[in-house]
Amino acid sequence: MRNLPYLFIFFILSVTVNAQYISEYGEIDREAIIAEIKNFPYASKEQNDFINEILTGLVSDLKDHPAIQESKEKRDFLTLTIMDMGNRRGDFAFLNPRHEQQRAREKRRAKDTINIEVLNLEERLSAMQDSIRGIYQELKVIVENEDQTRATKEKAITLFATSNELEDIEYIFENNSRLRFSNIDLDFMLFGPYYGEGRSGVNAVYLDKIPLDYVGRNNISLDHNWILFPFIIKYWGDIEWNNEIADLDLRLEFALTRRMFLSDFSKPELLIEFMRANAKDPDTPIYKMLERYY
Repeated sequence: MRNLPYLFIFFILSVTVNAQYISEYGEIDREAIIAEIKNFPYASKEQNDFINEILTGLVSDLKDHPAIQESKEKRDFLTLTIMDMGNRRGDFAFLNPRHEQQRAREKRRAKDTINIEVLNLEERLSAMQDSIRGIYQELKVIVENEDQTRATKEKAITLFATSNELEDIEYIFENNSRLRFSNIDLDFMLFGPYYGEGRSGVNAVYLDKIPLDYVGRNNISLDHNWILFPFIIKYWGDIEWNNEIADLDLRLEFALTRRMFLSDFSKPELLIEFMRANAKDPDTPIYKMLERYY
């Protein structure tokens, strides 16, 4: 019940989002947007839903607002506003969890005697992390943009798949059925530079976590990246997720992941037993395929 006032405000504001924040002359009222966002509890679902509603309206205006269409300067400013809000940077940095960390660092700097060089390096590292995070968010925007070409979105998801952020990996698995950008070419799959390259978002994230020695593209580490392991347990054990994938795709996926986790073990069946014991459904098609091989 305590969230009802926020939901009511959200409903009222979402109805008039375009008219309230962009004038007929294409002028954007950033201060009004920020003030309305701050009406909601920080990082709450209501706040996030409201931000998404605003972003949807702004993206629509970017394409349809007459005054903005006539002015490159206004289009650029609106695009910058959308990117700043989506990436929690610039005027919208207060939405970024790192903003609170920054304030905490400032308080610590005032009281402590940490070497200024270390503090400066901390600032630089934080800025670089924010910048990298922003790039991944921009890649995600490109992937979701229906106006982009297939090749562009395919390249964007390949780059996005290099992220080791759990939410980014979750996004790829959750949207696997629509992150498919080319038909399967068996000759290319078997004899191309990267086994299975270009098939889907999930395929791209697998390949990024497999070392080069195992026909992957991870040239940073010689070890397997186990960050995918809990996702594989979860989604391989999801019957709906299995049903969205063609049988040939399942076989390619099985071949790739077998290189990641099973090829180095003398008794891989023990690992498979662990995976199935922790799966929602241990009898999905891909787990049945594993049973036949081990």
